[in-house]
Order: sequence, then structure tokens, then C-alpha cells
Amino acid sequence: MTSIPDNYARVLFDLHIDSGDIETARVLLTESEELTEALTSPIVSKSEKRAVIDKLFPESTRNFFKIMSDYGDVEYAEDMFSAYDALVLDDRNA
Repeated sequence: MTSIPDNYARVLFDLHIDSGDIETARVLLTESEELTEALTSPIVSKSEKRAVIDKLFPESTRNFFKIMSDYGDVEYAEDMFSAYDALVLDDRNA
């Protein structure tokens, strides 16, 4: 059985998004505790979360992170990025 972060990592990998855009999203979510808290907070409305994502994230990653936010899975971002890195490394070594 795969984990939620592993599933998201596979989808992100399969989307073939530019690595620079992935890195921008990684920095946003791993270096800003406030952003992660806002995107996981039940107090912040779905539309507010989506507006924040539209303003901060690269266009190529917005829909992906909106889905993570909609499902309340942004808390898994750090583990998802680690699993994504492993997929990229495996792909390079294949």
C-alpha cells in the first residue's frame, strides 16, 4: 500500500512540470510555516486558499496544489517532495 505523500509524488512526477517550478513550490511550502498553516486551516475558506495559491505558486503547479489543499493534504508536502526526489533520482538512474 502506498502512502498519501507517495501518491502525490507520483502524480507530480507524471505531470512533467518544470523542475524550477517544482523547486519554487517546494520553497514556498517548506520554508513558510504560515503558508502551510493557512492552506491546512479549516478556518480559511477554500476560495481564499485558492486565491493564495494563484498569487504565489507558478502557474504550472497551481491546479496540483489546489487539489492538495482541497483534500486537506498540504500537510504532506514535505514528505511528498522527498518521495518526488526519489522518483526523479530513480528515473535518472534508469
